Order: sequence, then structure tokens, then C-alpha cells
Amino acid sequence: MVKPNSVEILRSTAAPYVHVSYQSVDSECLTEIKNQLRGLLIIEIDGATVRDEKDAVHVFNKALGISVDQSPTKNTNLYWRRFEDLVQTDVDFKGRSGCVIFIKNAEQCLCGTTGGISYFADALNKAGQEYANSQIGDYYNSQAMSFHAAFLYNERPKFGINAAPIDLS
Repeated sequence: MVKPNSVEILRSTAAPYVHVSYQSVDSECLTEIKNQLRGLLIIEIDGATVRDEKDAVHVFNKALGISVDQSPTKNTNLYWRRFEDLVQTDVDFKGRSGCVIFIKNAEQCLCGTTGGISYFADALNKAGQEYANSQIGDYYNSQAMSFHAAFLYNERPKFGINAAPIDLS
């Protein structure tokens, strides 16, 4: 049974927007969470498929509906700035009232980069702030939208991200 408070947190437009779970979340538990978050866009990303920025371009474009078209190998800082801009303005919510991104196997996500996981988490946090404030890009969205990301670790990493703990067990 997923704790109701955790579901409320992921539905809300309140900060924090990036969360971390250090206990293993099995597929049955994740299915229950997704059922309780009905009405929101749920995106699952397997961190093992996102080893570096090149992998990230493919996965993020497909999963988030954004188009990060710069070559990340030429200028990594430019790539992350572009990603941050796009994730704050161009996520395709598909008519839903919010979005929750689950990054499974988070300890493997962007492990082939220097600081990539931190840039990724920071961009998601800034996006959560933007969507919650109803200000998206150059136009006003009359409805605040929830946008949260949960990094699901199977084990505690040596170096973590700046995120709020959440109990999804």
C-alpha cells in the first residue's frame, strides 16, 4: 500500500518537485502508484538506458515529447541549458493536468557523465516551479500544473542529487 501522503505530494503543485527514494520499488508498487495518479501523465525512464548525454537526447525526446537537437558531445553545457529551457516549456502533457516522471535504476542514470544527473535533476526542479506557477514559456497558462520527478534508487549512491526523500513503499 502506497502512503497516501506520497500520492498527494506527487499530485500537488507545491515544492519540492524532485524526489528521491532509496528503497527498491517493485513493478506492483509502481502500478499501484500509477493507478492512484490517474489523470496525470506518467512517464517511466529506465536510468540504465541513459548512460550519457547522447542516450539522454534519444530518451528525453521520446519520453517527454521535446526536441533536444543539439549534439551533446560538442558542448555539454549548451546541451543542458537547452534541455532546461525545453523541459520548462515544451513537455507534451497530452491533455493531462500534470506529469510525474519516474526514473528507475537512478543509480545508473547519466553515470557516464560528469555531473549530468545533477543538471538533469536541477532542470526538472526548475520545470516544476514553472509549471506550478502557471507561467509556461511566453504565454500564460490559466491552470497551474503539477510536475514532479522521482529518482528511484535500488541502493544509496555515493553522490546523490539535491532532492526530497519520498516513501513510495
